[in-house]
Amino acid sequence: ILYNRLMDEQIGTASYEIDIPDGGLTYVIGNLLHKSPFADNGTLISYAAESRTNLIQELYVVHNTLVNTFATGSNTSFVRWIGTPIGRIQNNLFIGTGGAPVANGNVQVLNTLHIPNGQPTHLMDQANFDYRLSASSPAIDQGTALGIIHGMRLTPEFHYVHPAQTVPRPATGAPDLGAYELPSAVIPQAFDFAVSHKGAWPSATVGGLPVATTIVAIRTAGSSNVPLTLSVTAPPPISGVTATLAAAPCVLG
Repeated sequence: ILYNRLMDEQIGTASYEIDIPDGGLTYVIGNLLHKSPFADNGTLISYAAESRTNLIQELYVVHNTLVNTFATGSNTSFVRWIGTPIGRIQNNLFIGTGGAPVANGNVQVLNTLHIPNGQPTHLMDQANFDYRLSASSPAIDQGTALGIIHGMRLTPEFHYVHPAQTVPRPATGAPDLGAYELPSAVIPQAFDFAVSHKGAWPSATVGGLPVATTIVAIRTAGSSNVPLTLSVTAPPPISGVTATLAAAPCVLG
């Protein structure tokens, strides 16, 4: 289960965000999970709650960001497993209701940060489900290197990008806890791109080529802070003529 966004958001009523009812060899890597106050129960990830019939009972939950806004005082758990699987809960960021998982049997719990209710979460915009880390996050550089289990690389290679996309996750020093690595920059958003010309084409020419002002109109989807790369194809150089590309102020509306 890799690089997903599994969220109740404001009024969702899901039971588990991830349910592995009979166990099995399971990898949960690089996901964003959220449980709402209206959910059916307080557990985000459930493993082998119904049976342990699958031959291999191994669970690896690494580099996920889990946010639980379920009612305080209820039976809550970020990760719950039944039986005695082999496993590792590592480099995760847990925020909100419930306690961080505790090592039990053959399951190791390593380098996991829990930020309880009422404490600053240091997320970019938790209210709008943007779980990227802010520069002040205590999760930065607190992870440890991960190996390969049964041929599966545990170190995440991507970030989730909404909706239903991914971008490569940077590798800069010690890994950050959770599903995002700082700097994650501005997550690219889908946008419509159109080019129009302001007014009539001018009649002036330079070196026999028309001179014009081009207006690039961009409509973003949900963000006014979208990185753009502008590439310009110019005619062959003309002796004595210098071309200049200038960035004009951007007006969003």
